[in-house]
Amino acid sequence: MPGLQAATVSHLDETSVTWRSAVYRGEIDTTWCIGSVPNGGYSLSIILNAVLAFMRTPEVTATNIKGIAHNDPLLLSATYIQAVTWTPYEVRLQVLKRGKSLSNLQADLYQD
Repeated sequence: MPGLQAATVSHLDETSVTWRSAVYRGEIDTTWCIGSVPNGGYSLSIILNAVLAFMRTPEVTATNIKGIAHNDPLLLSATYIQAVTWTPYEVRLQVLKRGKSLSNLQADLYQD
């Protein structure tokens, strides 16, 4: 079984990045499925890895206030509206607020 980080990072594909938003596309690694449904932690790690990748992009780091980077998450909250499937996905990120020491982001995982 592949490591969780390798399974999620290797499937992220940046398609559009600005300092305010980004869209990542990929496909679910079926190794992490229980039957036909991906493990919930794996599904959440896809979103988290997209957020981490976004916060380290040059477009975002160029807007850091006083050179302070916001690379590490302090709080993560998730609501599962329905089960994730093994079809291709999109993670859509949006910066809600940037401050001196914290950034608030919203990340949504979409599937057809």
